[in-house]
Amino acid sequence: MAIEFNRANSTQNLTKNNAPPTKAGSNDNSTSQATQADASTPTKSLGESVKISQNALELQSINDKLKQMPDINHDKVQELKQAINDGSYKVDSVLTANKMLDFEAQL
Repeated sequence: MAIEFNRANSTQNLTKNNAPPTKAGSNDNSTSQATQADASTPTKSLGESVKISQNALELQSINDKLKQMPDINHDKVQELKQAINDGSYKVDSVLTANKMLDFEAQL
């Protein structure tokens, strides 16, 4: 994901008339009301841009699809429970050990 910032934080302390920020603790109510009004009004774009790569867009699409899938595959859980109960579920110890070793090697 590529992000391009031209002027980061350039609008942080600007008011509506591009006046410098006021002192903290100032008792000027008109300034504080203007600042509050500015916070609710949309600001003009000053050339900042963000570019999202094609890979990031694809990942977002995949993430959205995953969110729509159920967390638990109830059919698979029921199938495994039945296999355990009737004794037909067998664990391949060599395959399990190899998977554990592969996982440990990746750490």
